[in-house]
Amino acid sequence: MSHHPFRLLILLVLVFLSGTIAAGTSTLTLITLSGPGSQSDTAARYFSHELEQHLGQRVVVVNSPGGEGVVGMRHFINNGVSCDSMMLGNASVLFAAMHQQELGFDAMKQFVPIHGLAESRSVIVVPTDSPVHNLKELVTLHAKEQRLIGGSISPATSTSMSMLDESLRVKTDVIRYKTTPQMLLDLVGGRLDYSIVLTGTSAIQGLIETGKLRVIAGVDPKRHPAFPAIPTIVEQGYAPIEVFYWGAFFVNDNTPASCQKRLQAAVRATLYSATGEKFSKQAGAPQRLLVDGEQMGAIMRRQLKQIALLNAR
Repeated sequence: MSHHPFRLLILLVLVFLSGTIAAGTSTLTLITLSGPGSQSDTAARYFSHELEQHLGQRVVVVNSPGGEGVVGMRHFINNGVSCDSMMLGNASVLFAAMHQQELGFDAMKQFVPIHGLAESRSVIVVPTDSPVHNLKELVTLHAKEQRLIGGSISPATSTSMSMLDESLRVKTDVIRYKTTPQMLLDLVGGRLDYSIVLTGTSAIQGLIETGKLRVIAGVDPKRHPAFPAIPTIVEQGYAPIEVFYWGAFFVNDNTPASCQKRLQAAVRATLYSATGEKFSKQAGAPQRLLVDGEQMGAIMRRQLKQIALLNAR
């Protein structure tokens, strides 16, 4: 009997240690709103290993595409309040916020940004056999045809195209596609007049490099580093447009403050590491968006107002 207290003590220590190990080695789920091979998926998997080092736990990337980001958002919500869950979101959050009554959740309230990740570079492209080589010629084509036909794969692209219409004073009939390959097939085939595309994907980059698509303008404030000879929209004499191509890390709004702080610190350390620096220097990589959660929230609120004003016209 005299050994029982000692055995009980050993048992309690083992239970405590097993719980500590389980907590320290638990898995963090990083949910993306797009499929394998997308910019979000590529970035999430690239940074997951560095995140593991700062968090001291395994990071598993889960792709949850569909419904213009809504499928992934619901997946994140259904994960519940967790210190071991993050979402790598994008501007789809803004467009979901515009339809909160139909969707049944308030994206701007429920998803709390803890740090920005990147802003994707974008350009305006036309088929290689198009007579259009710049924006002035695109306006001339509109005058001749009385309309333009554009291709879009997301609400973000469609909104940017509406802003381009106002800038150029033209009218574009926007065709919405479910996937990028479908849109690119019609664009290369000449069934579309133009589109606004991200340059970080291998498919688009390849079509530009092989001459199947022609870049006629840069959308960003500065010239695209891969196309330094191509003037921006502003340089061609037109008003700038907003682009809604960014990525950011989010937590659930009910995630404990201590967990939010831990996750934010890990993300920040990852993005400012040598790994983050290397990522930004890769060919076609998006620009780093090194802002904290509060600054990211301010960017989102400003863009949401722009979208609401555009929809009200």
